[in-house]
Amino acid sequence: MTTTQVRFPARTTQEFKALMKTDSAQYQFIRSMGDWHQELQREDADKNPVSRLSKSDIDAFTESLIFNNGGLAGARYDTLARTLTFYEFESVLNRFGIHMDLFRTEIFEPRDPGGELTNIGMRDRKCTGHTWSTSPGDICTPNC
Repeated sequence: MTTTQVRFPARTTQEFKALMKTDSAQYQFIRSMGDWHQELQREDADKNPVSRLSKSDIDAFTESLIFNNGGLAGARYDTLARTLTFYEFESVLNRFGIHMDLFRTEIFEPRDPGGELTNIGMRDRKCTGHTWSTSPGDICTPNC
């Protein structure tokens, strides 16, 4: 049995799953809504790229956050991508333990056994219960 190396932020689905199982003291990233609210209220919150967003965009992003299994399960990222620079957007993803390589990865596998190939990457998928649906502007992680 091969053990996946933990890397922060995670560049692969396997690394993301391994990262979710780590001790929160070892890898500090946003694992819950409480962590997200703390992130927004830090003394250096002005260094958080999200501070450039309007209050309504921050509220919309916050309301879209879904957490499960020790980390981010899903969110609506389109307001971030529309307003932030590439590097700022990447910085926000990193705070959730997600490297841009993982966000951009497209993984084509059958959604159902024997079915047609579908992109099961994280980008443009929406968490719905413990499954997902195609939804441009949403992200759905393996924690869904």
